[in-house]
Amino acid sequence: IVQTALERWGRLDILVNNAGIAHIAHFDEISSTDIRDVIDVHLMGTVWMCRAAWSVMRDADYGRIVNTTSGGMFGQENLSIYGTAKGGIFGLTRSLAIEGAAHGIKVNALGPAANTTMQHLNEACAFNTMMEEHFPVDLVSPAAAYLAHEDCEVSGAYLEVGGGNVATRVFGMNAGFHDVALTTEAVRDNLATIVD
Repeated sequence: IVQTALERWGRLDILVNNAGIAHIAHFDEISSTDIRDVIDVHLMGTVWMCRAAWSVMRDADYGRIVNTTSGGMFGQENLSIYGTAKGGIFGLTRSLAIEGAAHGIKVNALGPAANTTMQHLNEACAFNTMMEEHFPVDLVSPAAAYLAHEDCEVSGAYLEVGGGNVATRVFGMNAGFHDVALTTEAVRDNLATIVD
């Protein structure tokens, strides 16, 4: 893919990793083959495409990479492997953003919510109707275009986009609980503070 772009246009400025599949199943029921397929397409597909484009972008001292991930990485019933792959993509995005900073490469993640064919894996239902009415795909494209644009100011960001709303999702850490002689009991007894 990278070689084709170089042969056709002589350069590679943007990479958008958006390939994906889903196998909906309970964790103890999903087949080993389906696990491998989901990881290979989502996570490893993103890894290998970024790797193929990286040296070209590094040598050009410029690049924009947009990796498609999902709020599913925070947990979703029957999509544990999908969420695992998407979490890996988020981690890759953050690390590549750090490595790319010195080379003019900005790497961001996009979590789209849109009425795609993947949303219609089940029969007609209220969810599908809501997606059709409120989450058209053309309300995701502007955020993807910005992240791929030369004017993009962020790197390492995760934007969730859908229905005309764009938000950044961040991981945070609270003050927690500190004890230089930490014990298991202290963790138990201070759990409310730790998770506050």
